[in-house]
Amino acid sequence: MRTWIAIGLVALVAGCDWESLSPWSDFDGGGDDMWWDTGWTQMEPYLRGEHVGFEQHSSLYSISTGVIFDDDGQNGVAGMSWATCQFETASGMINIDIDPDQEEEEDLDDGGEDDGGTIVLTTTSNGFQVTRFQDWDGWVEDVVSHPGIQEARFVDDGVVGTRTVDGDCHVQWFPGSDVNAGRGACSGLAVEATTGRAFVTMGGSIQVATPDGTVTTIGDGSALLEWDPITGLLYTAALNGTAVRALEDDGDVRWSANVDGRVQSLEAMGDAAAVLVGLSTDNGGALVILDGATGQERNTAETTSAPRELAVSKDGKTIAALTDGNTHFIAVE
Repeated sequence: MRTWIAIGLVALVAGCDWESLSPWSDFDGGGDDMWWDTGWTQMEPYLRGEHVGFEQHSSLYSISTGVIFDDDGQNGVAGMSWATCQFETASGMINIDIDPDQEEEEDLDDGGEDDGGTIVLTTTSNGFQVTRFQDWDGWVEDVVSHPGIQEARFVDDGVVGTRTVDGDCHVQWFPGSDVNAGRGACSGLAVEATTGRAFVTMGGSIQVATPDGTVTTIGDGSALLEWDPITGLLYTAALNGTAVRALEDDGDVRWSANVDGRVQSLEAMGDAAAVLVGLSTDNGGALVILDGATGQERNTAETTSAPRELAVSKDGKTIAALTDGNTHFIAVE
């Protein structure tokens, strides 16, 4: 069967230099033999073989430093090439970019839909900035100079960031306190936005730090952490490990699930009450959805390469899989 898909070549403006392959371009075949024809070159789809419950929207052929979707996944913002860029998910087309500091590469760490637009949090070697996109326009709302910030997340009353100082992991609230979580470099961060609690991995353990200075150990260290406000669980996995765990906020293990591959990324799936796991496998990669409450596998799909980072819309129906060279948008049925 022949399906019509069209491609768009995005103009090379300010840092948004993606070539997009959208669901209007032309492809033939199916399964492992399916190729998408851009008109200039042929590129293999990201999903391979049988992938029930997953359908690829579009692909952007450039490296991204993070993706934030609107609640319904129809639009979003991506970090790339020293800029943050707004896109349409279905077509993969770029509309606008914001680049207040062209000298600093930006990592897009957090964000979401807010007041009819999208608000995003990006970190650089100089600190972090808050940028708002609305009605296909955008502007920088705040820039905070704080060198050394490794990761940052929004909480209800501000921002939480981590930095390693003289071998200790520090958790900093903006505005608010700077808490030393203990000896060891910070290597993971998740937050409970409503309380401001920060879960950090450092020194072989998972610590919970609060704005009042309390630090509590709740488990063994894992490089990947993801808090799920729907299930009230902390998902954890070791990078390149083969198991995913869900912890209660006091550290008790709710469930543990083995996966058929090496874990590269985790992402809570919003209203779907599940966790999306990105795997590296001997044949490329895989996407696995585990039920948030039980750890039971819901769906899985093989991919051409391992997703080093994941993003999911709040409704749980749209995925971004970030690889070393591309960003792929996928619908979840």
